[in-house]
Amino acid sequence: MGHHRDNLYCQFSSPRYRLLSLLHSPSPLHFSPNIPHQITLVVALDATSISVALPIIASKLHGTAIEAFWAGTSFLLSSTVFQPAFASFSEIFGRKPLLLIAITLFTIGCIIGGVAENFSVLLAGRTIQGIGGGGMLTVTEILITDLVPLRYRGGYMGIVSSMWALGSVAGPIMGGGFAQNVTWRWILWINLPFAGVSFVMIPLFLKLNQRVEGVGEKLRRVDWVGVVVFVGSMTAVLIPITWGGVMYDWGSWRTVVPLVVGFVGLIGFAVWEIYGAKEPMIALEVFMNRTAAGEYHTSVPSPSLPPLTWTDNRGL
Repeated sequence: MGHHRDNLYCQFSSPRYRLLSLLHSPSPLHFSPNIPHQITLVVALDATSISVALPIIASKLHGTAIEAFWAGTSFLLSSTVFQPAFASFSEIFGRKPLLLIAITLFTIGCIIGGVAENFSVLLAGRTIQGIGGGGMLTVTEILITDLVPLRYRGGYMGIVSSMWALGSVAGPIMGGGFAQNVTWRWILWINLPFAGVSFVMIPLFLKLNQRVEGVGEKLRRVDWVGVVVFVGSMTAVLIPITWGGVMYDWGSWRTVVPLVVGFVGLIGFAVWEIYGAKEPMIALEVFMNRTAAGEYHTSVPSPSLPPLTWTDNRGL
């Protein structure tokens, strides 16, 4: 009998059993386990595929090297700046509506970029795409912390992170192949079928409970001051970091002044969140917890760590 129990323990604790338990666990994501995987893969492909095609795009659109540089950078910049705002909005307006809005923005950006005949239109499309892509990544990670139990969360985040790794490797290959053999526009058009599938699957399979509130009450809960100050300050910090040493010298006033303004704005943002905001966009008290603060410090080289225990640290 003891030998039988040992065999059962070995069977149930094996990596294969834990993976099967993860994919078939009693979670709302059980009904559509590929939603976060698909979203992560699409964003990773789009973030990495266009970089290798920039010389061809610059030639076709008669653009400069600087314009081509911003075509790749604008996506990542706008994605980074708007992620905390999407997290805050999803807490107020609900996860599903914000995820659908993010996918809509991503799709609109793909269409604008796909029909662009000059770099101004392409940059506008890539920026809108980046806003949507940042929202997709953020809300997806929040959904995992909402729906996946802690015992399965590490494995689930590992699967999602593997989609990012796959997209990061396949993206440049796909982008180069489209640009050389078909047309660079297919780097953007290829995202539309994935977006269409998401528009169908998310309303059908993602079942979430949401607090019933009026639109006016939800709008009053938004930390508008915090959103504007944070987005503006982060933009002021990231743009000179991006063009420093490329467009302008690091000692140029065009690099130094935005950096100073941005960091002063971030300090003002922190003061507002602590003392002024009724419902802060970012709950800074979470950083008072040593575990959470350590995780977020570690997230600089590895951004997938905080979602693993975020919901559990809030109660510590």
